[in-house]
Amino acid sequence: MTELTAKPNQTYGLIVGIEKYHESSWNVKGGGPVNDALKFALLQFIKIG
Repeated sequence: MTELTAKPNQTYGLIVGIEKYHESSWNVKGGGPVNDALKFALLQFIKIG
């Protein structure tokens, strides 16, 4: 088993939510992925502060 050595105060993440695709048939009405990404980012901000 691999030992994890990440230090939370030095760990970063990138949250991506696609708002509008070039292929318009892939778009989700009401925001879909971008709204999910924004909610997830807000949740992380509230948890981590």
